[in-house]
Amino acid sequence: MSAIFAAKENSVEFLLVYYTGHTPEDRMQLERCLEQVRVRRLLCVIDCCCADEVRLILDKKDCSRVVLRSSERVAMASPMAGSRFTRYFLAGLRSARKCPCDDGVDCPRLKEFRDRSLVSGVVTLDNLFNYTAQHIQPQKPRKVFCSFDFQ
Repeated sequence: MSAIFAAKENSVEFLLVYYTGHTPEDRMQLERCLEQVRVRRLLCVIDCCCADEVRLILDKKDCSRVVLRSSERVAMASPMAGSRFTRYFLAGLRSARKCPCDDGVDCPRLKEFRDRSLVSGVVTLDNLFNYTAQHIQPQKPRKVFCSFDFQ
């Protein structure tokens, strides 16, 4: 992973990071890589237990970011293989016709998500996160927006 961040002289305009992992060592490797890169816009999806504990270049004043976390500080992400957060997030990205939940094609959350996406013509990050979060409320997912003026 470190080689990827070094490839563009550690400076990029936009970076999408989708992290799903289980060990503190994995999280530390991600944090070290993010410390090395200069990025103006960051979209980071963190899907792991104690997702709030992952540090994401918070002290850099020239980086706008959206951070989606699958769980709050002490909450455990889904222990089953194939995270629930990722399962619903990807279903939304694929504009699924059948929800992964027990309601399947009759899921009211999926219907609301699809209706909103059809009105706007795109899958928005806010709509996608809300659809995902409604299915995994016990994990207490959260999103953080932080924007800076680039003059």
